[in-house]
Amino acid sequence: MMDRQGRLRFLALAVLFLVLNAPAYTGYFQDDELDMMGWAPFVPTSEFLQALVSPRFIPHNFRPVGHYYFHLLAILFHLDFAKYIIPLQMVHPGA
Repeated sequence: MMDRQGRLRFLALAVLFLVLNAPAYTGYFQDDELDMMGWAPFVPTSEFLQALVSPRFIPHNFRPVGHYYFHLLAILFHLDFAKYIIPLQMVHPGA
């Protein structure tokens, strides 16, 4: 269990992280991202999963994890850029 001092340190680091990364939320999509958002939401989820486990190279879905990321978030958040950044910062170890 964290004591009070540990919780305060964690809170201070979380606030510092958000302050230092605030400019990331003011950006917008690049052309490659917009291109993926144009088709990825319309592809069935099963196709991304199939490409992920297949040992074969699939030319139209050569980045199944990244393509699925845009598939899911384009359906959930449409063009709200800041909401795309939050999951990336949550899983990125160097963020």
